[in-house]
Amino acid sequence: IKWTAMTLVITKARMYFRQLFTTVYELDTELVDLKKTFNGTAEELNDFYFEANKLAKQMGITTAEAIKLGSAWSRLGYSSNEIMKKMAEMSAMFAAISPDMNSEQAQNGLVSIMKAFDIDPENVLDGILSKVNIIGNTAATSNGAIVEMLEKSSSAMKEANNTLEQTIALETAAVEITQDASSVGNTFKTVSMRIRGYD
Repeated sequence: IKWTAMTLVITKARMYFRQLFTTVYELDTELVDLKKTFNGTAEELNDFYFEANKLAKQMGITTAEAIKLGSAWSRLGYSSNEIMKKMAEMSAMFAAISPDMNSEQAQNGLVSIMKAFDIDPENVLDGILSKVNIIGNTAATSNGAIVEMLEKSSSAMKEANNTLEQTIALETAAVEITQDASSVGNTFKTVSMRIRGYD
């Protein structure tokens, strides 16, 4: 029994240290990636690391994931410390309220929608998250499906002079019938492009 207990303790210790090494390696990798595009000082980078750790605890993700979100926004030009923290938080929050999206999908969706409809980082909470979440919770669809449709059609719909609200409403009405977000997004993209072609 003593040998069994000792073997168990040693095995658990090995697993713990292996996991610790993996975590440290992931954090280091993400921080190195972030440094490539980060505009701030070393002190601000250090501050972002601690903020990412807090965000990870709040949103139930790893610190490495939180840093990765910040890094993704930094690469897109949102490289000031405050905006990067805010956008990493918005991405994590969007994923947290959307069971069918992970943080990376939420981040990609936000990028598409913000770029297409010229939405400022300060307006993301009310301008995107709230609007998508209200429909996702009250219609026969989900946040993930709405984002999938918007990723495919946002630019074309904006070019056809549709607002984000109009686009969400039109596509939600269609997806409630078809239950196929990908097809609905592509259809609205094609239709809006053809309408503009006739104009």
